[in-house]
Amino acid sequence: MRSLHHRTRGYILEQSLLTLYLSALLVPVLLICCSVMVRASDPPDTFQDEIALAQIRHILNVSDDIRIEGDTLLLNYHDRPCSISLVNGNLVMKPGTMILLTKLEEASFSESEGCILLFWKRKQADVTERTIGHV
Repeated sequence: MRSLHHRTRGYILEQSLLTLYLSALLVPVLLICCSVMVRASDPPDTFQDEIALAQIRHILNVSDDIRIEGDTLLLNYHDRPCSISLVNGNLVMKPGTMILLTKLEEASFSESEGCILLFWKRKQADVTERTIGHV
């Protein structure tokens, strides 16, 4: 009987150490899985860019008197003078503050063969060029 009594005292210690050991092995795996989930839940900017470009194209389709002055696109949107330009790293339509593209370093417009082109650059990325409308 004595050996049985002695064994139960050590049994709790063994269980605790085994649980602690397994927990120590599983914590890094759990942290890796959580970091993967965080990165997967953050959508890349390209999806948001395509949505913003569709909005800009719609704005230009219903606008008239479209012209480029410097890095600003001027237009009459619903018979109201508006401008699209880079403000504090965001491509913004004024009056008001309709933010179209975010996290930009540079943005500019140009006209080529009757097409309006938008160029933009983000940190540590190449310059992206897209046709957004026709004049």
